[in-house]
Amino acid sequence: MQQGKYTMFMRLHPFVNVVYFLGMMVFTMLYMDPLLLGVTGVICFFYLVYLEGIGGFKENLTLLSFILLLGFVNPVFNHNGRTVLFRIKGIPFTLEAFFFGLVSAVMIYDMILLFRIFHMIMTSDKIIVVFSKVFPTGALLFTMVLRFVPMYKLQIQRMHAARIGIGQSGNEKKKLQKIRNGVELISGLFTWSLENALETADSMKGRGFGLKGRTFYLRTKLTRADISVLIWEVVCVAGMVYGAVNRAYHVVYYPVFQWNKGGMADAAGYVFFTAFAGIPLLLDGKEEVTWKCLRQKI
Repeated sequence: MQQGKYTMFMRLHPFVNVVYFLGMMVFTMLYMDPLLLGVTGVICFFYLVYLEGIGGFKENLTLLSFILLLGFVNPVFNHNGRTVLFRIKGIPFTLEAFFFGLVSAVMIYDMILLFRIFHMIMTSDKIIVVFSKVFPTGALLFTMVLRFVPMYKLQIQRMHAARIGIGQSGNEKKKLQKIRNGVELISGLFTWSLENALETADSMKGRGFGLKGRTFYLRTKLTRADISVLIWEVVCVAGMVYGAVNRAYHVVYYPVFQWNKGGMADAAGYVFFTAFAGIPLLLDGKEEVTWKCLRQKI
């Protein structure tokens, strides 16, 4: 993410953010609809580019090329379907298997982008706000896990740099030596993580974690903007559920690819899903336009 970028969508109440991510993840995982998955991918792609800049654009394109390879691999192992494109040594390669593999790859790509956005928007404080009242220990554990991943990555980079500085790594010529140095690096990281866990436990105990009557401050009040966006989300989710009940996102891949669209329920389902998925882009885009207009008036 570009340094200093703090968008309108990030400033919303954590509960509003959670409703958005839950809706997006549930509908993206449950329905293998090409149009629905395409809308998700396009919106998440451009929103990540907005947050990360040109670096995010290159990374997303590189990731997309690797993910799409999965779509071409599926017909090699899955031979279901009636429309045979060609045969290699008697093994059929079907059009239905190709479509299914391609759409599955797009779904995986969409979920990766969604989780990347989730990681940027849902900080540890926001997760605690949403789940601390219901699952206080689980919320704390989840936030600690999210923190450990980048922390361990940074620590192993520091350890590797330190080993290079003292001449114990970086110039391996044999594979056995590389493996040995890697094992020593992982062993050192494991020891450091245990020591860090003990220090964290002692610190939490010293601060009174788990004691009755211990309080903490978190902003949990919904603003007008939060309520407006939440109403928008609820209306869109209701429209998406209406479309799902009327089989708007229903697609058949086997034995013959069938994707019959054109009814009112289909149109409503796609319109509401697009309006729901585009919430971050619309909010942040409106804020960017407003800011530029105000700067021109100065």
